[in-house]
Amino acid sequence: MDLKKKFWIFSVGCLVLFLFLILGAGLFLYLQMPFAARQMLVQVVGEHILILFFSIFLVILLALITAGDVFLNYIQPLYHLTEETALISTVNPGHRVRAQGCREILRLGKSINEAAERLQDMQSSVGEQLQQVTAELEKEKQILGAVIGELPEGVVVCNLSGDILLYNQKAREFFPSSKCDAESTVPCGYLGLGRSIYSLLEGYLLDHSLADLTERIQEKDRPAVYNFMAKGAAEQLFKISMVTIRDKDDSISGYVLLISDLSQQMKIEQKTQDLLHRFLDRTQENVAGICSSIDELITNRDISEQEMKKNKNMICENVQILNGDLEEALSELPVAFKSQWPMQSIDIEKVFQILKQEAGKQTSITIHITGSMQKMLLRVELYTFIRGLLLLLHLLEYEHAVRDLTCVASVKEETLNIDLLWRGDPVGEGILNAWKQETFLDEEQEGVLNVQDVLARHEAEIVSAEGYGGNSYLRLKLPAVDAVKRSDRTVSEEVRVPQYDFGIFSRSSRDSEEGDTWFEEAVYTVFDLETTGLDPANDDEIVSISAVRVVNNRIISEESFDQLVNPKRSVPSESVRIHGISEDMLRGKPGIDEVLPLFARFCEDTVLVAHSADFDLSFLKKREKSSGVRLSNPVLDTFKLSVLVHPSQKDHSLEALASRLGVRINNRHSSLGDALATAEIFLKLIPLLSRRGIHSLNQVR
Repeated sequence: MDLKKKFWIFSVGCLVLFLFLILGAGLFLYLQMPFAARQMLVQVVGEHILILFFSIFLVILLALITAGDVFLNYIQPLYHLTEETALISTVNPGHRVRAQGCREILRLGKSINEAAERLQDMQSSVGEQLQQVTAELEKEKQILGAVIGELPEGVVVCNLSGDILLYNQKAREFFPSSKCDAESTVPCGYLGLGRSIYSLLEGYLLDHSLADLTERIQEKDRPAVYNFMAKGAAEQLFKISMVTIRDKDDSISGYVLLISDLSQQMKIEQKTQDLLHRFLDRTQENVAGICSSIDELITNRDISEQEMKKNKNMICENVQILNGDLEEALSELPVAFKSQWPMQSIDIEKVFQILKQEAGKQTSITIHITGSMQKMLLRVELYTFIRGLLLLLHLLEYEHAVRDLTCVASVKEETLNIDLLWRGDPVGEGILNAWKQETFLDEEQEGVLNVQDVLARHEAEIVSAEGYGGNSYLRLKLPAVDAVKRSDRTVSEEVRVPQYDFGIFSRSSRDSEEGDTWFEEAVYTVFDLETTGLDPANDDEIVSISAVRVVNNRIISEESFDQLVNPKRSVPSESVRIHGISEDMLRGKPGIDEVLPLFARFCEDTVLVAHSADFDLSFLKKREKSSGVRLSNPVLDTFKLSVLVHPSQKDHSLEALASRLGVRINNRHSSLGDALATAEIFLKLIPLLSRRGIHSLNQVR
């Protein structure tokens, strides 16, 4: 029994006891009086009965007022003080109590705040020491994370149940969060911590690979890696290598999947085969024509001179066609393999600066850079491109005595022209063709790569002509790269740290009761909606739905769901002022019937969490029939949880909870911002619930 109930039971009990004693004493005195005195007392009481009842009522009222004053100044402030002290000791050390009530309670609140200050100072001191101790460990984690994050292969680490413990950015590119065909037999799902790898890859492949590796552990001479191929959700073909993770006793506790995309390589092989088959078919036709003409010349000795000339012309024509087909095939073959080169978009001015720097080291040519090159990008493999240009500079220097060269770049339609200008004669076509065959690698690799190969792989052409004022130029024509694609460069160059949580490795399946789940064992989807209004029954609709995952008591902000929704109706200006989502922003966006199946897939097998969840669920339930999606997930409401842990607090709004728990709300009234804030609030409510003996979902549902 809590203090409040004890106090009121004690107060009411004392009042009843007091009245009982008064009545008992009066009855005892009444019985001891003579008969005449009793009659006189009854007569007096009868005449003043109203005054007597009023006096009794006044005594009871005064007693209750006194008890209420004691309750408000002593008992209620103690509850308030206890709740706020729990905030300091558990989730928000920076919180300070706001004591109310009697002087003693105020002094107690002041003492608690002073103790909180000292506690925070101690925590800061300890935190600094821990930070120094763990600095090197954190540095090693960052290095390892950067290495894994930048691997060209996708990396996914799972425990034996198939729960994902780690993945890098490349794996996320292989398994994008996208809409899937419900009738497709290919597994499709979201890649995320705590999710199952079986929703992304065929289960029998994973099970067979793991079983085979388990056998290989017993056979020391067999490689402890299993390679297999699998099909992804986006019609990709993956090569996957499975490597086991073993404990000290050599038992398997999980596995690592190294994933490579074979789709592009298969396309290259197919393109090469098509090219060779086409060349072979055409060659057979031409050879057949040549053979037929030669056979005619040999077998027919009496052939006329005109027929002889005709057959010779036919042979020459077929030979020329054959030679042309061969040249075409040889020119197309490097293009078929060009995607294997690590091409990247680079500012043309930076390329010129590198060329100028290297030319100064390796030639006697002085390079001048002129013209405006803003927003000009060149997509190249930098090493071979610069080496090819340097070879051309060497040839210009020794064969044309060029000493000064000017570099100019210009874009015409979809072509980027790079001009190397000098004063003198242009390079003849025959000489230029000979230059294209010049190789430029080391002596032991001579003949492996020449200028023509580099040009073909860059889809470039080179010409030489005479310019104005006695100048000549070499012009490289390359495909132009839109400056808008500059953003692609920054994405590929930034360090992308992999997402991981190895706590899932040892996560047990503790049950507080049969069918119940402990808070720390559950996976949560914290979501929020923005709407056109507050009444779903009055045609109000959803305009934005966002969610974030919480796994192992950790917010995975990288695994979020954030989608604008076309309500297919007008958005009132009052609502726009709150959430900032206008009708123009919603034009062309999918409707809720398209978005809700994706949201259901995102929050599959998780507990839903929202603030004032009944409001959000009313909008989702409204669309169950039209979307064909019925969310049956367990639901927790942070509003109700706050009432449970802070019953003496009056304000349980999102802003009030954030202030009490030390949570900062970014982008208030944006669905993603509110979802992230709600997730932080929820995680800080869990230890407060534990202090009250509440540890599992069934205890709060």
